[in-house]
Amino acid sequence: MDRARRCRAGCRRDPGRDHRIRARETCRRCRSRRGGGRRLALAQPWGRRTDDPRDACRERRRDRRASGELTGRLAIMAEADPSDARASIPLEQWLDRLGEATGAPGGGSASAVMLALAAGLLRMVAEYTPGRDEAKASGRRLLVLRTRALHASDADSEASVALGAALALPTEDPARESRLLRAAVDGARSSVEVGEVGIALVAELDVLGRVGNHHLDADLAVAREALRAGLGGALVNLRANLDLVAAHSAGSGEAESTSEGELRRAERRITHARGSLAELP
Repeated sequence: MDRARRCRAGCRRDPGRDHRIRARETCRRCRSRRGGGRRLALAQPWGRRTDDPRDACRERRRDRRASGELTGRLAIMAEADPSDARASIPLEQWLDRLGEATGAPGGGSASAVMLALAAGLLRMVAEYTPGRDEAKASGRRLLVLRTRALHASDADSEASVALGAALALPTEDPARESRLLRAAVDGARSSVEVGEVGIALVAELDVLGRVGNHHLDADLAVAREALRAGLGGALVNLRANLDLVAAHSAGSGEAESTSEGELRRAERRITHARGSLAELP
């Protein structure tokens, strides 16, 4: 009986030899003859330019749609009411606003709220630590810092609306560059304020890590992670605004240059504070 088997390429192999093949598998000889066995059909990369003029038309239409969507979103940001994004409104309503394409509240406000959550958790640890004057004093400072974080959230929403309004101005508007630079500086300053709150909270975390009730170590750890996230968000927004300042400060006066230098130093302070979290007990 002919026990020879065929591979997918049609080659007959003798199963009595050591180089018998598995079913549905290309044999070694066919791979060498056909240049590597199975060939995969690679899909053409999306957006690759071809000589077909219809592809160029499709790409132009896609670019126009994207540009129109961005312009529409900037117009929505320019018309947003910062009072609707205040952190004092109910949490569910605030989260609804955060998920809308308004820019207020945005990432900076969310970072400040995360710091407010960290302050609340740290104050809980302080309240669960009776008989320690350091913990009691920390609890009073944390109440102030929580309020300061919520105010920073509201201020960042206002800065976000101003930046959206500046970006929505026509490019030919002579006032666009100056307004955009001013809005970027104000946005960076609001991010610095969020970061400064976070720096103060790092000090309170250090205090409560040493004297706090150790039955609440898990809550302390959650506060640390919220603090890390809030500081990280402040840095991301600060750097984004600093990039805008650098891009639109050509020919600006000494005042803008001084502001940029102060903001860069603040960025280094916030970066150091976030890095120090790993060293705390």
